[in-house]
Amino acid sequence: MKPLISIGDLMSFGFQAIKDTWKPTLKYSVWFFILPVAYYIVLMTMAVGGAFTPGVGFGIAFLFVYFAGLIALVLGLIWAAIGLFQYMIAYAGGANMKTWKPKKSPLSYVPGLLWIGILSALPLLGVMIVATLPVILVRDSAAGVLLSVLLIIIAIPVLIWIGTLFSQAQIMFLNDEARGIDAIKKSITLVQKRWGAVFGRIFVPTLVFMLVLMAIQMVLVFIGVILFVSLLGGWAAFAGAASHGREGLDALRGANVGFGIVSILILVAYAVVAFIVGIGTRIAQLLYQAGISAKLFHSLKESK
Repeated sequence: MKPLISIGDLMSFGFQAIKDTWKPTLKYSVWFFILPVAYYIVLMTMAVGGAFTPGVGFGIAFLFVYFAGLIALVLGLIWAAIGLFQYMIAYAGGANMKTWKPKKSPLSYVPGLLWIGILSALPLLGVMIVATLPVILVRDSAAGVLLSVLLIIIAIPVLIWIGTLFSQAQIMFLNDEARGIDAIKKSITLVQKRWGAVFGRIFVPTLVFMLVLMAIQMVLVFIGVILFVSLLGGWAAFAGAASHGREGLDALRGANVGFGIVSILILVAYAVVAFIVGIGTRIAQLLYQAGISAKLFHSLKESK
């Protein structure tokens, strides 16, 4: 029996998964960007069109497109997420990824995953109902509000405990090992005697990666602020020099103050780079989270 994978090894696997799988899983991860963008472009196009062709008929058409597009968006994102997890489960399990193919279509798992989600949510919902009962039963009472706040604080570790116990149920289903209540029972069996260790292996790697993403975003924001201020400063200097006539403009050229087309091009280049980095980090996050979840699942099975 192998020991449960360490947090350090789990994070290392997650980063390695980004490197190894970003190309073959691009057919899934790219839809997390294409679908929302396409949906909002369609809505914005219709909204603009509606400004020129008002009427009840257009309003009905807009609502139809809105809800039909929303359904297509949700189903598309679910398909992409399931397809990504199918790949990562196989990759983390050591399958030969050159010959591996999914056993079923991603959308065929939707009803079962939805059912597991409902079953998993019931005890969580029950805990929250109990925690908010004092406010419901004792209205306009400071004591009721205070008691509910206290119960919610107490409920937080209970919710974490339940969520950790149920955390492997959907992966168990995607791995074609169990369904419905049986998947939840098997998840509890895998986790219950070491739920603290499992929670740590879910929480810590996620926190570390979020801190890395925040650091990247802060660097991008800092660079953007510097470029933006420089651009505004250049144009402010130009405006001030222009107010002094020809002599002011000549003095500005002599000082080599950066402004104009070059600065704008630099700012546009920065925006493009920031956009690409934003997409890249989002894809990396998807792969990292799916990778560590799949690896933890296999490690739990091997060390039970």
